[in-house]
Amino acid sequence: MLEIRPLKLTDFHRLHSSYDKLGSGKHFIDLYWLGLKHISLKWLLAQGGLFGSTSPLIRAILSRIYYKSVSFSVIAIEDGKILGHCFAILRDKQSDGSFIAEYGIWVSEESRGKGLGLKLTQKIIEIASSYGAMSGIRLYVWENNPGAIELYKKTGFKQHKVIKQDKSFGDKKFDTIEMYLPIVSGTDKKKTALFIANGIDENNPGVAGGETRFIEIAKGWSSRGLIIHLLSSKGGYKLCSDFNLKVVPHYIRPTTSSGRSDFLYKSFYSMFLPKSLTGSKIDIVYSTNEQIYDVLPGFLLKIKRGKSLKWAVVVHWLPPYKWWGRKQSTFTNSFLFLVSERISLYIACLFADRILAVSDSTRDQIKNDFFAKFFIKKVGAVKCGVNFSDMKKVSDRVEEKKYDAVFLKRLQAVKGVFDLIDIWETVIKELPDAKLVVIGAGIDGEEARKRVLDRGLDKNIIFRGAIYDFETKVRELASAKLFLLPTYEENWAIAIGEAMAASVPVFAYSLPELDAVWGDNYCGIKLGDKVSFADKLISALKNQQILDNMKSKALNFVRGYDWDLISAEELEQVSKTP
Repeated sequence: MLEIRPLKLTDFHRLHSSYDKLGSGKHFIDLYWLGLKHISLKWLLAQGGLFGSTSPLIRAILSRIYYKSVSFSVIAIEDGKILGHCFAILRDKQSDGSFIAEYGIWVSEESRGKGLGLKLTQKIIEIASSYGAMSGIRLYVWENNPGAIELYKKTGFKQHKVIKQDKSFGDKKFDTIEMYLPIVSGTDKKKTALFIANGIDENNPGVAGGETRFIEIAKGWSSRGLIIHLLSSKGGYKLCSDFNLKVVPHYIRPTTSSGRSDFLYKSFYSMFLPKSLTGSKIDIVYSTNEQIYDVLPGFLLKIKRGKSLKWAVVVHWLPPYKWWGRKQSTFTNSFLFLVSERISLYIACLFADRILAVSDSTRDQIKNDFFAKFFIKKVGAVKCGVNFSDMKKVSDRVEEKKYDAVFLKRLQAVKGVFDLIDIWETVIKELPDAKLVVIGAGIDGEEARKRVLDRGLDKNIIFRGAIYDFETKVRELASAKLFLLPTYEENWAIAIGEAMAASVPVFAYSLPELDAVWGDNYCGIKLGDKVSFADKLISALKNQQILDNMKSKALNFVRGYDWDLISAEELEQVSKTP
């Protein structure tokens, strides 16, 4: 099946090889000269023939240069084979801060004449047009290529000028035609908001509460006419696409690390803003998390542009100063997390226009901080929500309860993933056929799967991974008799609201933050008491009346938390900042 999509780093070597097979390796290298300014680098690339154009060294250099110089790029791929490649590079900056992009295209010989060039060109125009600082796209074509000229005319390009006798082919000389497509995006009349979400994994983006929240807020703002930009990994762009959120992408530098060390790399590279942000019209910068890698880019943009933009920072939760007291986390990780969070918070206090505390309890944490309390006027409490009506429609169609319980959260020790296994192991001693489905991804996911296999629990605990499709997620939730969340740290827990909206009663460790939001609409169990947790689950699974009563009460409560209303309130908070 043919797919037209943005180029990924993992596609790069295959694309290079596609050019090489056609004897076009030098042409492939020439594509990147457009974005290079240093003669030394041009010379190094020109030596590709000496070292072998497919050598790891040359390929590594090319891939790095590619991501620094090529602003937009798409490929046509079918059955793993790349059939075509189209790109646009930001070139001439205009007096109003906008850019003219330079266009290039390649289609494999066997794929020509099938409309592939038209599809690639239309796609690159679509992507470039959504960029907030684009005046137009230009290209160059030889006069003896009427097929290409006709293709470009179909997509809106018009002849701009002719460069006489510019190219030679044998004894003949040909004119080069410059064609130009003006971009009228309307972004000058619309406000733009840049959402910063650098914590999303490049290859396996999870769907935690923080990601769900910013996507729903962005969708609400988009429905109100804002142009949404996203600074994130390619995984973040994919996540937004999966949730039907159209964004103008700006990519952070990809990291090859994994686990907790990834935090350090992302924090370091967050100080280097991508070239595509240069000249972009941005009215609101929205740091989706209080993590340092989401705060630093907002800080840099605020320093650079001053009062021309408003910067808002979302604070989900603050770790306690007594970091050694955190459960399910190491001494070192807790200390580094505390330092990072406080640095981010204090930067936001000093330079951000608005701090959005997720829940009243988080605002109280900021209010009680020895430094942040002096900036409490900047802090407003905000909510989380659910797509209640849409979730209700899907869940009402689910007739079979194929699972006894469901867990939906980031797979991390502090979110209770290891307690989850211990609790369910106790449950199946009483109810041997009881099945638990685990939805989510995270840094402790592999260890959790290993523990399940080592204990022989794989028939009772099913890992589904992250689920991006809305209907699929709701169906899986609604297919369970109850929802359990033995988390040690929380501020709101969007997953609890989603479970309630899907008519699934909730069991969780009792936390002050959860009590403040959900009240007595969930069953709270003493923190860390896995035996009592299992006993409560067993009693509920044996007594349908308990589940029915909890379900009815929670469903009525959660009706008041609708994302559309919440996004509108938040936009008003950010917009009214002085």
